[in-house]
Amino acid sequence: MKVYLYLEKYDELIVDTLKESNEQIVSYTNVNDIIILKEEVFEEFDYSEIKDLLETDFNQKITIVIGGIESIVLNHISNLPSDVYYFDDLIVYLVNINKGVELKKWLNNFDVELVNTITKYIEFDMSINKTANELYIHRNTLNYRLDKFYNLTGLNVRTFKGSLAVYLILNFVQTTN
Repeated sequence: MKVYLYLEKYDELIVDTLKESNEQIVSYTNVNDIIILKEEVFEEFDYSEIKDLLETDFNQKITIVIGGIESIVLNHISNLPSDVYYFDDLIVYLVNINKGVELKKWLNNFDVELVNTITKYIEFDMSINKTANELYIHRNTLNYRLDKFYNLTGLNVRTFKGSLAVYLILNFVQTTN
């Protein structure tokens, strides 16, 4: 999953610092003052530490978003207060500011079977057995589809926050149709 850093003002020194700390970190730079870090660079990393360190050393506000759909993150990261966010945290924000239209369009990119599987999984309280029985599929098939959705979206419906985020998207899409 990608990590996005939004800088109040683009600073080449920050990019150089990140490159020096790990030469494989920076993959894109200077796109609307956003630095995009490579996928899976820091799997279990405390991003609040790097945010605080960069803010202190370079005297500017930094917002970090972990995971998500690049076009949605790039469109909204500059509006967020300086903090560290996971993409599933942003879903509530996007729905609340009536930008759910983007989420609706994004959801329409997935095949109906995958969306139906995720919907049923959430409806059956994230129960693998109940969902697999309802869909007449093997548990492994369900697990494969859940993994596929996570890999495509960065939203892990196996967690409460991830399933809540997807539930809000699905609910928004249903109520606006």
